[in-house]
Amino acid sequence: MEFKYSLSILFSNMGYVLKLMLWILVCMLIVGALGAGLLIPIGNWISETVDFGGNVAVVTESLSAVWKGSLNLRGASLQLVPAISDLLRTLCSNSAQAGVFFIVLIFLYALINFSVALTFYSLADIVNNLMSSNMRFGFASNMALNFKKNVKFALCKLAISLPLDVGFCALFTTVVLALYSLIEVFTVPILFVITVMFASLRTLLFSGWLPRLLYHPGERVFTALARSLYYVKTNIGGLMKSFVLLFICMYLSIYVFLIPTGGLIALILASVYCVFLRVIELVGYFKSNQYNFYVDATTVIETQEYGLRRSNQDIKKK
Repeated sequence: MEFKYSLSILFSNMGYVLKLMLWILVCMLIVGALGAGLLIPIGNWISETVDFGGNVAVVTESLSAVWKGSLNLRGASLQLVPAISDLLRTLCSNSAQAGVFFIVLIFLYALINFSVALTFYSLADIVNNLMSSNMRFGFASNMALNFKKNVKFALCKLAISLPLDVGFCALFTTVVLALYSLIEVFTVPILFVITVMFASLRTLLFSGWLPRLLYHPGERVFTALARSLYYVKTNIGGLMKSFVLLFICMYLSIYVFLIPTGGLIALILASVYCVFLRVIELVGYFKSNQYNFYVDATTVIETQEYGLRRSNQDIKKK
């Protein structure tokens, strides 16, 4: 139910995806410029004291060959993983430089996540009004109206999600380095399953947070997260299936369309993902509370069980 009706609502409101895409593009340009200003001097500083050998050349040449289509991903992985492994070992041999480099990377990741998360409360509010009363609100005006709530939610979410993401990244790298030397390309399906399950469980944890804040605006942000877990628990099966399907579709789309679209698919999918996720969360919340909702201007979905619907009871009385 969640995935099916969320997809219908998404396609009925693609204008919000385009507006969000513009916001994400601006954020990426700003963070990218800042990242270049920070990482280039750090890279020069590291290269003065650390000898990376020919590993940097191997990485750049492999990525260039994949981009041009002269090398497939499987062949590139045989060159990339050993080269990146050697790069990490060489970098980590100098703890001070490695520490500065990874701190800056984490800072930039946190900054882009915070920038995108500034839209989440507003997106949820827009989708909630569409579903509950078929009312439309402007994206920019809603962000300005709920600026304080957007900032508060983005900061609180980052405080929880950032340690989870950093820990997963460390685990992911460890698994790659440990398994690739043993089973090589057969590591890919294992990593795919691990990534999809982590992303789905992480999303499931936060899936009731925004709906709870919308319908209980007086609660503190972290209190709303704790109390939202009850509604997530009542519909955990439907939500989990939707999230797993969502991430599988996303990763397969990136794998198939990344090179043909020149990387543009990543920006498109990021925008679709943010809006689609807000819709799934609210469909799940409406379902748990047995609220009816609009899919489009003329279609209303009843979430109550068939025998409990008021329209069916009226028919029986007649």
